Amino acid sequence: MKTIILLFFSVLCLSAFSQEEMTIEQVFNFDIGDKYQYKSSLQDQPPNALTKEIIDKYYSPNSDTLFYIIHRTYYSSNYEMDPEPHLVYSFGDDTVTEQYTNLNASIFDFITDLRYDSIILHYETDFTYDSIIEYSDIHCNVLSNGFECVFPASAVEPNSYYYSFGNGLGISKQIVWDGSGAWNGPSIAKSLTFYSKGDETCGIMDNLTSNPKIETKTNIDIFPNPAKDYFQIIYDNLDVVVIELYDLTGALIKRESINGRLNQIDILYLTSGIYTLKINYNNTTVTRKIVKE
Repeated sequence: MKTIILLFFSVLCLSAFSQEEMTIEQVFNFDIGDKYQYKSSLQDQPPNALTKEIIDKYYSPNSDTLFYIIHRTYYSSNYEMDPEPHLVYSFGDDTVTEQYTNLNASIFDFITDLRYDSIILHYETDFTYDSIIEYSDIHCNVLSNGFECVFPASAVEPNSYYYSFGNGLGISKQIVWDGSGAWNGPSIAKSLTFYSKGDETCGIMDNLTSNPKIETKTNIDIFPNPAKDYFQIIYDNLDVVVIELYDLTGALIKRESINGRLNQIDILYLTSGIYTLKINYNNTTVTRKIVKE
C-alpha cells in the first residue's frame, strides 16, 4: 500500500512539474509594441542599459521558426578622471532581427550544450545542476524556468552558468562565470530590469535609453511587397545606401551599394518565401520583411 501511495505521489509531482515547464515559444512570446530593458552588472561596470521594442513579428512559411524585428536603444558610460572624476555617456540605436526555432521544445533545451543530459555526457558525475521553476517576485509574479550548473573547466576554477527565463519575457537573467578568469568576476551578468507588455508594466524604466542619436529625417518605402519579380526602394535625403538581403537561415544572398532616390532590386531568381532586407545608412540600420510570391 505504501508503495502505491509513493508511486502515486511521484507521478503527481512529475505531472505538476511538467505543467510548469514552458516551451521555447511560450518564453519568447513577444507582441508588437512590447518593451524590455536590460542592464549589465559586471564588476565595477558604470551605468548602462539596453531597451528593446518589438516592431514586427512573423513565422516562417512552415511555422517552425519565429522572427522578431526589434528596435534597440542603448547607452554605456565610462569614468574619466580629468579634470575631475566624471562619467562620459555614449548613446546608440539600431534595428535587429532575432529568430527562435524548435518552438515546441522545452525551454530547458534552449541551450543544447547546457542541457542536463549533455553535461552528464561530458562530465559524468563531476558537476552540479539545479532546475528552477518558480513565480518570480522580481518580474511581478511571472512564471519562470531556469537552471544553474557548475562543472570543471580548468584546474583552478569551474565554469558556472545561471539562466532564468520568464513566460513571455525571454531571458530574464544570465550570469556566466568563466573559470579561467573567475577572480575578475563573471564574464556576463545581465538582468531584465523593466518590461511593458500591453497594459502591464513591471520595474522602473531607465529613460536614458530614450536619448536618441541625431537622426537624419529619412523616409524609406519599399514596394511592391509582396513582390514577384522585383521590389523598389524609395528614400529621401541619402547619398549612399548599402542593402543586404538574407534568407530565413540568416544566409546573405545579396549585398550592394545603391545610389539615387529610387532603386529596383531584382528577385526573380529567388524562391517564394520570406526574406529580411537590411538597409544601412549613416551608421544606422533599418530592417524590413520582404515577401517573395
